[in-house]
Amino acid sequence: MKSKKTIANITLITFFVLLVTALTLPSALSAAHASENNSDIPSEQLTLISEITGYRAVLTPLSEECTYDSGFEVHLCEESGSDITMIPNPLARAQALQTLNSTGLLLIPDSTNDRIMAFDPLTGDLIDSNFVPSNPVVGTGVHAILSVNATILLSDQTGDVVHEFDLDGNYLGIFAPAGGANTDILDNIRGMALQPDGTLLVTVAAGPNANAIAAFDTSGNYLGNFISNGSGGLNSPFDVYQRPGVDWLVGGIESDLIHRYHLDSGAFLANLAAIDSFPEQIYQAANSNVLVANFSGTQQGVVEFTAAGELVGVYNPADITGYRGVYELPNGNLLTTTGAGVHEIDRSGNLVQTKISDISGRFIEYVAPNPQIELTKTVGLTPGICADTNEIIVTAGSEVTYCYTVENTGNIALSIHDLVDSELGVLLDTFNYFLAPGASVFLTQEATINVTTVNTATWTANSELSDYAADDTIPFNWEDISGTGTPVTLSDDQVSNAIPLGFDFNYYEDDYNEIFISSNGFLTVLPGQPNGCCTGGLLPDPTPPNGTIAGWWEDLNPNLGGSIHFQTLGTAPDRYFIVQFTDIPHFGGGNLVTKQYKLFEGSNFIEMHYQSAPSDGGTHSAGIENATGISGVQYYRGTEGLPTPLAVRYSRVPLYSASASDSATVNIMVFDLELTPTDAALSGEPGDTVGYTLTLTNLGNVIDIFEITFQANEWDVLLPLNSFELAVGESVDVSVHVTIPANATDGDTDTVTITATSTGGTDVSANALLTTTAEVEEFFIYLPVALKN
Repeated sequence: MKSKKTIANITLITFFVLLVTALTLPSALSAAHASENNSDIPSEQLTLISEITGYRAVLTPLSEECTYDSGFEVHLCEESGSDITMIPNPLARAQALQTLNSTGLLLIPDSTNDRIMAFDPLTGDLIDSNFVPSNPVVGTGVHAILSVNATILLSDQTGDVVHEFDLDGNYLGIFAPAGGANTDILDNIRGMALQPDGTLLVTVAAGPNANAIAAFDTSGNYLGNFISNGSGGLNSPFDVYQRPGVDWLVGGIESDLIHRYHLDSGAFLANLAAIDSFPEQIYQAANSNVLVANFSGTQQGVVEFTAAGELVGVYNPADITGYRGVYELPNGNLLTTTGAGVHEIDRSGNLVQTKISDISGRFIEYVAPNPQIELTKTVGLTPGICADTNEIIVTAGSEVTYCYTVENTGNIALSIHDLVDSELGVLLDTFNYFLAPGASVFLTQEATINVTTVNTATWTANSELSDYAADDTIPFNWEDISGTGTPVTLSDDQVSNAIPLGFDFNYYEDDYNEIFISSNGFLTVLPGQPNGCCTGGLLPDPTPPNGTIAGWWEDLNPNLGGSIHFQTLGTAPDRYFIVQFTDIPHFGGGNLVTKQYKLFEGSNFIEMHYQSAPSDGGTHSAGIENATGISGVQYYRGTEGLPTPLAVRYSRVPLYSASASDSATVNIMVFDLELTPTDAALSGEPGDTVGYTLTLTNLGNVIDIFEITFQANEWDVLLPLNSFELAVGESVDVSVHVTIPANATDGDTDTVTITATSTGGTDVSANALLTTTAEVEEFFIYLPVALKN
């Protein structure tokens, strides 16, 4: 048993304030304590002490392992478990995991039985009472949350640590503090929360680090305090809750306040509201109001405040006391927990339904793995450097640098990465890199570009490989896989010494010669059954309706379908599960169908399981020798006699995966232009200057400078401007002046070629031919004519 500690920083005057309306105490508790076995200490006070410490406070020790606390002058004892059946139910687990990956789950620790229960977030109904089975390492579990590693973290109030479990309920060890319990860091912990980057925040109520919110990285290393000791008057925090984009809320059961702290710095901002007087879990409702599960006091119940801290109401149905956890259901009702169960209540203060009783419910946490990434692809010219644009223009043969930046925008870490570029191929193949939520990483890749290129990259990020999926089912010959040339079996001695693990297999054979095998997947020895004999069929009736086993099973068990699932298979890349059927005589008369289950890694034999059943159908339940790691269901078919042995291949697959794509464009520089005269031929009198206007247009895809020249002319030509810088698609007027010689005669002509040349391109130009004609005006002189008669 863990040692009990005196909670020296908790003032008992508060207890008097809390309880004075309900009872009369002989004196102020801070002034005089009762003797060790004083029966005058009220049960209400013992309840409060129990809640504060996480231990059961009693006047008379329940066992030798109880510890007397001189601060409270009571004995503190570990909670004893109830008689509730603690055997995991694989069907309930399968349903819970399916719900987790669809709508999410509600996790609620049961501190009496040291387990974590799973509830439906839409209805509040219980799905799996042993989602994380009872574990002796847990003292008083208060708050279960989902880590960035897609594991479950559980705060242990009396163990002073944060435990870690995988989603199959297996204990992984102490997560925080890294290295094990350290009461200089964590002591009497309750609520927890994750910051967006995966940093874990934990409330600390006692010890040298009391009245603070401690911070830990994604590996459980202590980072210091996010909220400093006693900041803003904080005293005995029970929960830390983030209002996204607003603040952090922390309730103090000794400060009797809901405190507000800065989202990023943890600095004290103000107090949201006063509360009487034991605020535990905090939750933001859909309307942005704040809900508080208030354990005791004049506001015992679920207390609702506006977002600004104004009291809306207190919801406290009759016969419910000691509120701990709170969650708002989609129908507007409230799911709440007490030391007696999990309850649904409405905002009129009525009890709607008790979801489970005779348990000690704690905080309610909505968990939903959300693997998401965002990919940004850019392209530039500097090797190893990420540019800030996804489109550039270069000359043919240029080397460019593509940059692929991926950000984890989900809530779980992703550790295995694949990157495929539509033009460059595979750039990452199962690359290992721990990418925490909110973190980003980039990769650069150089390439030589000769033609305009648009390429799309797809980045796929996966969680650790943590599950097996069947990817093939084939007829099987034992020798093909054993590599020994002979069937692989266990000796009689090996079989007799194998460990029976309480499997319950059922055998059915219908008119279509279909054999059905199911397992309840219990992985612990059943009490009182040392030989592994089982308790009966998994299905209620061995005779399926209409002779269709498949449809019958799927209707009853939509979460398992028709596949065998391995719960623990190590790290091998491929595994094979083989079933062999033989028809052998039975000493009692008739025949037995013997089913042999063999597991291989590649060609290496791992283990074998067997079971016999009557060959004429019917039901037979028996223990399976050495039956580790198998649960689920599989169908085997045959046209006549016994089915052909089958091999089912399993490969490890990631539990969670996210993909994102983005594109970048590299354009090859194009230099082109157009030069068009408004009029290509003009005329004028000798000595006149004729003005032409030409339109110059940049038809390329880059800014260009164009030089204007002329040639092949005899008459004088003047260009007022001979250089123009034009953007893509931009046009400009070019003026050309041609002077007709004064001695030109009527009809004389001259041509000039105007050339616009790109300075960026090679030999890229455009010409315009201008023709100028001299026109001499004819003058007629009329003389008077005199006639003589």
